[in-house]
Amino acid sequence: MSRYALFPTEYPLELCKDKKRDKARAFLEYCLDLDSSIENSGSFYAQAWKINKRTANRWIEDFRIAIEKHHLYWLEKNTENAHRIYKKTKKSVSHLCPTDVPLDRLESTENTGYNEKQCPTDVPPMPLSINNKQYTSSSEPQKTHVTDGLFNARFAELRLSTNKFLGSKEKSYEAYLRVADMFDIKVLAHCYKQYFKSFKDTDQEQTVGLAKFIDNDMHLSYLPKRLKLITGGVELVGELKDEVFACDDGKLYELNTQRFLEKLEAKEIIFEGVA
Repeated sequence: MSRYALFPTEYPLELCKDKKRDKARAFLEYCLDLDSSIENSGSFYAQAWKINKRTANRWIEDFRIAIEKHHLYWLEKNTENAHRIYKKTKKSVSHLCPTDVPLDRLESTENTGYNEKQCPTDVPPMPLSINNKQYTSSSEPQKTHVTDGLFNARFAELRLSTNKFLGSKEKSYEAYLRVADMFDIKVLAHCYKQYFKSFKDTDQEQTVGLAKFIDNDMHLSYLPKRLKLITGGVELVGELKDEVFACDDGKLYELNTQRFLEKLEAKEIIFEGVA
């Protein structure tokens, strides 16, 4: 089975143009090790690249920055394009989905529900968020842990930020797909980073890999508390605590666990502060 590694090509080409082919070759080798989850030391690379350890460490930092810039570029481009499509779509269907539900008609914590006005069933729930799973048509090839660029970008980011072996990338991707209807990979990556930080002053070897972190529902304990909640065409921003959603405008609404999960599945919750 063939593999397709995702890494910037412009960077090594620029190195070749600057007559730094040895560094370009080192970069390609480094990317292959990263994609295959092979862990080597700075001393190993210094010996393999026939340079001193100090230079090897400097090269590795250059490689990290080049890879990070590459993936961040595509993440930003992906986000901008999704928002552009959403704005255009929202404008074309806005007349089909009334949004005249005033905020003061939403019940406070004495009521367990929301007075939401339903859109016609043939109109997809809006707004679509970059936090939500992006669906492709059945005619497109199914993504895998090798071809899913967004997943690979986040997986690489976690490897770099935690400096930890995350376990099998394939198993991590399978675990992600099992919860992808509710949680985008960048939300899960955010949760894992918060989880890893909680071990900052202890033994980080106790931390589990990404697949186990997702399969054991450990991510639920590290979800951002700041939310944007969509109800009746209105966006409410606030913080969730003990099944109470406290809006920034001071109003309180009950949001129990069942309702929270329902709105997650309906793509009506966006997590704030997730980059």
